[in-house]
Amino acid sequence: MTDYAYEIIDEIENSYDKKRLDDIKKKIEGSSEAKKLIKEFYLAKENYEKYNLKDDFIKAKEKLFSNDLLKEYISIQNDVNLLMLKINKRIKDITRSVTKK
Repeated sequence: MTDYAYEIIDEIENSYDKKRLDDIKKKIEGSSEAKKLIKEFYLAKENYEKYNLKDDFIKAKEKLFSNDLLKEYISIQNDVNLLMLKINKRIKDITRSVTKK
């Protein structure tokens, strides 16, 4: 089972999505606009959580998603997160059935 886990890790590391995420991340790091939008988003999120400033948070989120790089990064990251949830569920199901025997 350990070998299978390493195969999954290797497959994810070599996947198009992983390579695309790495590429986009480099572009984001080189983009002052993207970094500014991220900073504004986190500040608005913090203010929303502390002071319930919902409108500012929504505006910051909309601006964040208006940037094509950030929008694609977030979309791929969501896909990867869903895949991880499915993998974790499958591992849990397998280990549960093995321990019951």
